[in-house]
Amino acid sequence: MNEGHDVSDLTFLTLMPGSYRVGVLILGVLTTSAVVIPLSAEIPSVMSLVLAILLVALFAAAFLMQAVVRLGTNGVHIRVAGVFRTTIHYDQITGAAPDRVTRVREGMGLRILPNKTTGVNGQ
Repeated sequence: MNEGHDVSDLTFLTLMPGSYRVGVLILGVLTTSAVVIPLSAEIPSVMSLVLAILLVALFAAAFLMQAVVRLGTNGVHIRVAGVFRTTIHYDQITGAAPDRVTRVREGMGLRILPNKTTGVNGQ
């Protein structure tokens, strides 16, 4: 079938493209600096630190976003950004085809496509 591999042991991982990751990193640094530095003079330093940690965590989550597709014994298991997940059973799959390349504004995840079909956008 797949050159000696059982279907149940194939996992595919996609990360956000490098240029997008650099953009998220720069945006995170600029946003954190623009919010925390001016507020640090007006709020206690502990609150400034907590705010900075929350902002860094938010941008780190976006920076590390990934899509994982695992071919299991009963279907295709898809997890996007650690939040969205679904299983598509093999008997529900009627075909597979690539779609157009998308950009960051389309995001990652499941898509409802024409003709009542579903697609996965993993960037």
